[in-house]
This record gives sequence, C-alpha cells and structure tokens, in this order.
Amino acid sequence: MLTCLGVALAFLCGYFLAVGNIPLAAVFLTFSGIMDLVDGFVAKKLDRVTVYGSFLDSFSDRVSDAAIYLGLMVYYLKQGEGVYVGLALVLLVTSFLISYVRAKAEGFGLTCKAGLMARAPRIILLVFGLFFEPLSPWILRIVIWVLAVLLPETLVERFVEVWRALRE
Repeated sequence: MLTCLGVALAFLCGYFLAVGNIPLAAVFLTFSGIMDLVDGFVAKKLDRVTVYGSFLDSFSDRVSDAAIYLGLMVYYLKQGEGVYVGLALVLLVTSFLISYVRAKAEGFGLTCKAGLMARAPRIILLVFGLFFEPLSPWILRIVIWVLAVLLPETLVERFVEVWRALRE
C-alpha cells in the first residue's frame, strides 16, 4: 500500500512539474521519496517481506522515475529549453540503465551498488533543486547538470564492477 501511494505521489510530482507548479512538485516528490524509504522498513517490521514485494518496489521505482523525469521534460519543453529537455531524457535513460545493471548483476548473484548516485541520493538532490528553484531557476538547472554528470558516472562504475566480477 505504501509503495502504491509513493507511485501516486510521484505521478502528482510529474503532473505538477508538467504544469509548472514547482513548489507542489517538490512537496509531492518529497513525500514520494519518504514512502519509498518507509515501505521496505514497514514490510520488515511487520514481517511481510516477500519476493513479490521486492519486485513491486523495483517496478514502482521505475514507474515513479518515469513520471518525474517526463514531467521535468514537459516543464522544460513548454519553456522552449531544449537542452534541459534533453538532459531530463538523459536522466531518465541513465536512471533506468543503472537499475537494469544492478538487477542483472543480482540475477548473477552479484551485489552491485557502486557509484555516487543510487536512487535515494538522486531523489534527494532533485528535491533540493525543486525546493530552491523558486529562489532562482538556475538552482534546478545546476542540479540537473550535476545529475547528468553523476548518473553516467554511476552507470559506468556499476558496469565496470559487474565486468570485473564476471571476469574472475
């Protein structure tokens, strides 16, 4: 239930990004992130950890990421800022690939957590950018550039980590 609520909040974040209401987008992203952190903790405390729950959590994270980054793309598309539309697309694709590499590695029995930008730091940094965007639109733009550099770094680090582990 918490996982589904988190996805719904991420969709609201994406919607408010798309219509240009950045403060509300920031609030909904914050609560979506909190739900994402809390759902696993609650499942453990209630002794309701399941393989399906893990699958649902990962799937929901991807759906949430898509809603958020697509909302960001629409936001910048409406402003005619093609560079930031492209950067939001880079964030979407690299966040999916980071998740894919980790999932594939785990399928081989490996752990794969290398890199600076796991999902939680990505969301925290984006929340920061959204909350402070009303002070200056450059704050969100800088956050997007930072993410656009660090997400590929994380992807490469994870790829190399898996490559090294599979070579041994």
